[in-house]
Amino acid sequence: MTRRTTLLPGALLVGALALALAACDPVAPEPGGSSASPSASASTPADPSPAPDPLATLPADAVLGVAVVADIGDATAQLTEVVHRSYAWDSSEGAPLAALMTSGCQGALDASVYADQLWSFAAIDVTVAPLTGTWPTDRELGVAPTTDFLSLASDGALVELPGAAPESPHCDRSRAIVGAGSGRLIVGFHGDTDAVGAAGHFTRWANHRYGFMGSDILFSGCHAVVTELGASLGGGVASWAEQSDASTCTTGTGLPEDTDS
Repeated sequence: MTRRTTLLPGALLVGALALALAACDPVAPEPGGSSASPSASASTPADPSPAPDPLATLPADAVLGVAVVADIGDATAQLTEVVHRSYAWDSSEGAPLAALMTSGCQGALDASVYADQLWSFAAIDVTVAPLTGTWPTDRELGVAPTTDFLSLASDGALVELPGAAPESPHCDRSRAIVGAGSGRLIVGFHGDTDAVGAAGHFTRWANHRYGFMGSDILFSGCHAVVTELGASLGGGVASWAEQSDASTCTTGTGLPEDTDS
């Protein structure tokens, strides 16, 4: 079979080539202009990415997380509390916490008391993480729970506040976190183990309040997360309440707190 090819007349062929070349030529920029795509002005900052939620991922044994942003005008910081579940005073997890309490109570509390009253202990991770500016090293933020209802021990960046009397044992002094950093608050609950005769069965943590208090400061974005484990151990019930204002971010029981000290 013979393939038939149709030839264009010379004039038509020249015209077609001219049109093709014209289509390939770049568009010349106008005087003083640019052919590049317009870009955002250097004086217009890009939208800042939102800070990650510090409560998005919590440890497996966490029952509660509380977070708030603190603003002192020329600096901001993320404040976070993570409350771990309670453990029996003589368990592998609870015994080191009980030892810290004993050392801070100057003989007021010891293993004989924990055994007799079936105490449990929980650790609370407290963190101040700078976000903007320079967070001052001497900035003091109050931490809940306090010794109004609980005996406390602590380590890390947490410091003791003055007691009711100069001779007050360390476990009877509320705590604050100073500057940026982290620490652990240790709390004890009596009648709270899984032993026969214990009423709490690791739920008495839910009868207290947790979070931060400050002065000459502006709190924003206060929020809390009760984990599935926390809900199974009494957290987040209808009687719980959140207090959120310019100087307070706390959550927990809305009823009178237990006296566990």
